[in-house]
Amino acid sequence: MKRRTFIHAMGAAGALGLSGQWTLAEAVDRAASVQPLTPVFDRLPSVLAAARAQPSPGFATLLPDGTDPSLAARELLEDWDTHLHPLVIALGPAAERILDRLPERIAIPADCALYRTGSTQGHHAAEALALRLDRCASALLLIDPSDDRARRDAPIWTRHLAASEVYLRAAVVLDTPADGLDPDWRASLDGPVIEVGRACGDLDTAALIEAMLPGLPFFQPAMICCDPVDVNTILASGPRARTTAVRWTRPDERTAAIADACADLVTTRSQGALGWLNTDLQFTIDEWDVLNTLLTERLPPNADLLLIPFPDSTRGHGERVLSLTVVGD
Repeated sequence: MKRRTFIHAMGAAGALGLSGQWTLAEAVDRAASVQPLTPVFDRLPSVLAAARAQPSPGFATLLPDGTDPSLAARELLEDWDTHLHPLVIALGPAAERILDRLPERIAIPADCALYRTGSTQGHHAAEALALRLDRCASALLLIDPSDDRARRDAPIWTRHLAASEVYLRAAVVLDTPADGLDPDWRASLDGPVIEVGRACGDLDTAALIEAMLPGLPFFQPAMICCDPVDVNTILASGPRARTTAVRWTRPDERTAAIADACADLVTTRSQGALGWLNTDLQFTIDEWDVLNTLLTERLPPNADLLLIPFPDSTRGHGERVLSLTVVGD
């Protein structure tokens, strides 16, 4: 069961008209205060409002006498909801630029939310985020390591996501410095940390993140079933994870593209890999088998591999974009 004490406390603070500067740190880390967040995309509050305002007659007839239908509708969503309600939070200018353009670039699932730093718009953003975290089972934190406030806020947010019992969560550090992350700061982040490696070919960091999102954290419908437990197991299989993406449009480019993606990521100490494959609608299980073999041949014998294809009608004929995350020492 999700922990609700902190979330209800945030809602009470909003109702009482307390400080407009939402200080999450007062609850999870008294040493600092975090920047307030504002939604770029979040349908959950409106969905809940509609359920409260317009309970179906069929549902209302099933309620015991004296039951408030609006509260019952809310409880129904809480108890019967099987969506992951994924959440993406961007910290720092580089991360926020990527997040701001996502609604125009890719399909955002109805149960997903995108949040960035900015005005709380009164208390609405904090309350909407509280509703989101009450249901969220999958979250991705995008961090701009060049921004001081993003580096300061990131450990607080990773601890809060853990305290909110978000089952599948990871922090993605954009444009990781060549000499690696500061080990003390890296150790302060609760949960898996994914470093962005060199993007292959003409892909930039934004395209790399866009290729990852259908699988982590969106879990969009795929040709092959994807279990969050398997993803969580692979992410937890080693202390370090790195990610890249590669694109090809013809079968004869496939082998070289896979080799390019694996070149900087795979070592003899790799423990597992997550492959999110964005394809056109002509993708077949035979092609999946070929790709699975190509990746398996480049991983150590005991490494786990999860390769999930996501058909996308907006992709050009033959277009493939593979987001590859490798976990190891």
